[in-house]
Amino acid sequence: MKLQRIATLARKESREILRDRLFFVLALVVPATLMLTLGYGLTTDMEDIPIAILDHDRTPLSREYAHKFIGSRYFDFRGYLQREGQIDSLISGERVRVVVVIPPRFQSDLRHGRTVAVQSVVSGTVVQPAETVGGYVQATTAAFSHQLAAAHIARREGLSRPAAEGRLTPVQLQARFFYNEPLNSRWGIVPGLMMIILMFTLPLLTAVSIVREKESGAIDNVYASNLTPAEFLAGKAIPYWILAVMNGLLLWAIVVVVHDVPFRGSPLAFLAALVLFCLCTTALGLIVSLLVRSQIAAILVMIVLTLVPAVLFSGVFTPLDSLGAAGQFQARLLPATYFNIIAQASFLKGLGFESVWRETATLGVYAAILLSIGWWQFTKRPKR
Repeated sequence: MKLQRIATLARKESREILRDRLFFVLALVVPATLMLTLGYGLTTDMEDIPIAILDHDRTPLSREYAHKFIGSRYFDFRGYLQREGQIDSLISGERVRVVVVIPPRFQSDLRHGRTVAVQSVVSGTVVQPAETVGGYVQATTAAFSHQLAAAHIARREGLSRPAAEGRLTPVQLQARFFYNEPLNSRWGIVPGLMMIILMFTLPLLTAVSIVREKESGAIDNVYASNLTPAEFLAGKAIPYWILAVMNGLLLWAIVVVVHDVPFRGSPLAFLAALVLFCLCTTALGLIVSLLVRSQIAAILVMIVLTLVPAVLFSGVFTPLDSLGAAGQFQARLLPATYFNIIAQASFLKGLGFESVWRETATLGVYAAILLSIGWWQFTKRPKR
């Protein structure tokens, strides 16, 4: 293997990338645009939930209960309803997500020590958000009930309000959250989103660009040359590998500066993992380009091999521990899983190379395996 041949082919490929301005712009702009748009759009935080209230009682106590929802940052109050017939049209038209129905005699029953059943009508078209909304309503109602019970005990026994609350809850939980203290879901999602974008966009461009040479017949010049398979793969991979690393650094800057996600780990450890992960993705693009003969086929294969597994099995949206045995097995076969672990450790946990060296070494092994598969697949006597 001669380095001069590799350098010559790499320069030629770099000129091809720079000459095709649309391709070069797409290679740099599309990943950054995806990070900017999806970073703000993908969040599990639920606030300003549209809510309406149907108050059959219309007493001071029912209004006090209603104001627990009206004054909450989790709800966006859309007004009082006049009759139950309005509920179905509001929820089916998605103008509100939840309606709280306060029954008649709400104040009277509570003051006489009777239990009151308040109804919440929640849109259940999407299960997880519906469960979250229902949990918010339950928590608000529980806080109001606790407030009423504490006030009653304080009046009956002549206690102060804190003493009455302490008697109601003798065991109090003091929760601490490590790594993501404000529980900002963007902090947990955006670093993983960086992995998904790198896993999909750059290998796709690599595969499509080489398959395009097959379709145009330009690849025949390589077959007729004295380049060895290793020289061809290295010369083709290096420009796209460098482009992938550049994109990774650009996405890192967007995550830290634009999305304001704290980076607490070792820059060198993260850079090493980024370089190896980009080598894995570039090698995967080369392998696909050697297996297919059309750009459409390359796009479809890359979606199946990169985007779908990276979203479902890498641990970005679903923790690895919650996957079944088959899901965890598939997750461990993906380089994306190990890079996502390193990203989470670097951004939020503040861990260095001593804590992620196993994942980093695994990425190196994957890169070697994928490059070996590409070398084995490439032949200068392709099947026609």
